[in-house]
Amino acid sequence: MKTALPILVSLMSCVICKADPVPFPTEAGVYTHKGWRYVYEVKLKGTRAEKRIGRLFLNGKEIKGKIGELQQEPIGIFIYFGERGYNQGWLNTMTYDEAVFSEDGAPTDQVTALLKALRDNETKAEQGGAGQPATRPESDSEGGDKPQPESEGRSR
Repeated sequence: MKTALPILVSLMSCVICKADPVPFPTEAGVYTHKGWRYVYEVKLKGTRAEKRIGRLFLNGKEIKGKIGELQQEPIGIFIYFGERGYNQGWLNTMTYDEAVFSEDGAPTDQVTALLKALRDNETKAEQGGAGQPATRPESDSEGGDKPQPESEGRSR
């Protein structure tokens, strides 16, 4: 009986620890822990134009990432979504309170698909889009017309 009580107390403390997980930032605000600071903005919440922006700092210096990069810090676990779109920066909750991580700790299927699309768009932008020039080449101009930006050369 003397050994059963310490084991029971030990098991109870483990259950208590498991039941009270570390709160990660899911609401707009500024979160700090030692040298870490996380600034989380939610703009136009609940609207079709809702935007979430998460910025992570260490000792006052902002940390930039690559799309899909995972960062696990004392104030949370985040994935970097880039600097454009409705989900920007380091996030663990996307627009409309959609979870970034599933219960097993892996990114959700929705997040995986979004990150792939963001990476593909970033790659296209780095390669100059679809390979189309921004202006018509001079050899295509007729009657001495000067080359014009594509948007001005199109009929509307």
